[in-house]
Amino acid sequence: MMGIAPPGDPLADALLALWQKSLPLFRTRVTTIEAATAALESGNCSSELRQEAVDEAHRLAGTLGTFGYPHGTDAARFIEQTLEKSDAVLPDTLAAIRGHIATLRQIVG
Repeated sequence: MMGIAPPGDPLADALLALWQKSLPLFRTRVTTIEAATAALESGNCSSELRQEAVDEAHRLAGTLGTFGYPHGTDAARFIEQTLEKSDAVLPDTLAAIRGHIATLRQIVG
């Protein structure tokens, strides 16, 4: 986590514990987004998987900033908004989504 509060601060300790507890869920959310992106690239993405990826990106956008990762919020928000826009996603846009997924993977390990 990036410096929300100094080490030893009760709030920082509580946030760190919550972060560590939430990491598996965050990783699963990123995996869902990756799966939808791969399916979009192959032209085989169901509307259900796409909506699940939008929902997971929305959830990540809403939580990563709380833990001191505003760039993670920005990355997740880009993915969410892009996947909501239209059924067809251009190759350049898919590449941008992949870049944002890499940012999210870097954050959640």
